[in-house]
Amino acid sequence: MYGVCFDQLRRSVAVGFRREVPQDPLVWAPWNVRFPSTWESTAFDFEKAPHVRGVIERGWNNPAVRKIHLSFATRLCKTSTMLSLVQWVADQSPAPMVLMFPDTGILNAGMEEHVYPMMEQTPVIRRQLPPVHLRNRTAIHFTDCRLRIANAGSRSSVAGYPALYVFKMEVNKIISRKSSEADAYYTIESRCTGYPRGAKIVEEGTPTDTGTCRAYRLLQDETVQQLRYWVPCPHCGEYQTLEFERVQWDKTEAGESTPAQAKKTARYVCAHCEQFVLDHHRPVMMKAGQWLADGEYVDALGNVCGHPSVESDTLIFGPLSKLYSLFIGGWGDVAREFVEAIQRQRAGDLESFRKFRTETLAESWTPTFDVVQPNALAGHLRGEHLRGQLPPESCFLTTAADVGLAGDELLFHWFVCAWWHVDGRAQGALVDWGLSAGVSAFLKWTNSTYPVVDRAGAFLPVAEFPIGIDSGKYTAEVYSVCDRLEQAQAFKGDSRTGQNVAVDLYYWGHRRTDKPAKLIAMQKQLGMGDLLMVNSHASQQYREALVQKRINRGDAGFVYFPADVCDNWQAYEHLFSQLNADYRDGNKWSRSGPNEAGDGIRYCRVLAEYYTRNGQVWDAVSFPERFSGQAPVAAQTVGRTDRPAQAVSEFHNSPFLLSQR
Repeated sequence: MYGVCFDQLRRSVAVGFRREVPQDPLVWAPWNVRFPSTWESTAFDFEKAPHVRGVIERGWNNPAVRKIHLSFATRLCKTSTMLSLVQWVADQSPAPMVLMFPDTGILNAGMEEHVYPMMEQTPVIRRQLPPVHLRNRTAIHFTDCRLRIANAGSRSSVAGYPALYVFKMEVNKIISRKSSEADAYYTIESRCTGYPRGAKIVEEGTPTDTGTCRAYRLLQDETVQQLRYWVPCPHCGEYQTLEFERVQWDKTEAGESTPAQAKKTARYVCAHCEQFVLDHHRPVMMKAGQWLADGEYVDALGNVCGHPSVESDTLIFGPLSKLYSLFIGGWGDVAREFVEAIQRQRAGDLESFRKFRTETLAESWTPTFDVVQPNALAGHLRGEHLRGQLPPESCFLTTAADVGLAGDELLFHWFVCAWWHVDGRAQGALVDWGLSAGVSAFLKWTNSTYPVVDRAGAFLPVAEFPIGIDSGKYTAEVYSVCDRLEQAQAFKGDSRTGQNVAVDLYYWGHRRTDKPAKLIAMQKQLGMGDLLMVNSHASQQYREALVQKRINRGDAGFVYFPADVCDNWQAYEHLFSQLNADYRDGNKWSRSGPNEAGDGIRYCRVLAEYYTRNGQVWDAVSFPERFSGQAPVAAQTVGRTDRPAQAVSEFHNSPFLLSQR
């Protein structure tokens, strides 16, 4: 008979029920985490992402830290780091988890392009995944725990279950709510309040506009500990943070920057010894980097010394720009992006420089609004033509009209702009503006023509080109007027297009007044829009860029003002002030006074894009030769006087403006 002694039994039980110590993520991740073969790297590698080591050491492995925010630019392994930690939990320390995305679109893309592909390549996790036909967008069931998938846009998906670990993707795209109870960003964190210790909240996001950027808010919070990544100069050994202003590159003989030249010749200048740091120095430089809080420093031996001036359970790592990334070729990649952003801005892409600041430099974007004085605006916008004349380059006209009401009579406040192109870049000129009292007066004015400077007998008629009338408050009346003009088009501003709706300066909508619902449904089905919907956010950005001098002569969308108006700017001061009237207030636009001139310019630009099929055929636009060599009819200026001072007075005190106040 065989027996088991008490000591042997005791030891067996102790071994069987002993608590397994999880492996350090710093060791586990490189050995286990794998990426799809189409990615830039096939395995988690601290040699390629040395900055992540400090995030895990000082954040994840520190039991005193509850919340970690990664404010990184693109190409710095934000998503890979978070998903690696999710997999570490599933394999080494099983516990309830939640992974939140800002909206349905990003959730679906994230699951298909990152979450499942990465987990399928990691052997220890692939064995725990359910079969493909059992997978969903609600949760991932591992062997010993569950990862809940949440959508910030759905209140029900961020409540009602516990989670020891909370992971939040692209937090700066989560819509902010006035109440913290309704804001998914905060609601999801309450999932881990039932755990007295060990809870971790990890979030990542590329910075956005200052008014909505959550990283910016954390940086302004004096109770949050900020850590910056400091790297040593390969020449003098002094530690410093990398700043884009210290990247230099060669320019052409004419003093211009080109993308190719910037990429080829870029180098970094040390802030201490001012020697050049070249691309081959970058790997060693980044691997020797240290995350430092305010109050800490690196001594001569490379050790972190001192004490953080702020003790906190919330850490924000960053901002960390793409200058630190070892997944790019070198300083030249960032320099090229900058030069290309400037060129795209000149070509009309007003978002290009903002994207460079937020996605490449990881800096929040602060929209600036400085009131540009009338004399400065006049000098900036001055053209060579006179009011009522067309520059010789003109190819077509656009007319934008706003509508007011005085008694029972409609008032049409109109602006006329001429347009042409230089190498496909839209160029414009303010030609005329005025006020027409009554529908008949406005219709009569649309028969006006304007002569072309330096082209004898050449002219352009208003009625032959797009006329846009804001349907605003007087929808039925405006529709009636548009139906009487062959080239007239009713338009309506849409402020919702500021919320990442993928449209250009306009898109097609549908008239609804006095129209059967079945007809509207049929038009929608056939794609037959009959109402021009103006992207208010994009067109306001355009006006703002023009006024703030971010659009200059030769840039796409630049508008020249008549020389006589600019030279006599004191008499037209009210006109120039209207260009400054709209200003950005967070995500909304507000106005400080009458803004008709600003609206007229931006609406005329929208109509120019409409005339050129959303800007696709600018290169094909030319002057219609049928309007050459004929004696032009003098422009009729119903409701307008050529005496500047009197015009300003009449306009400022007109019934139109009084009706809008």
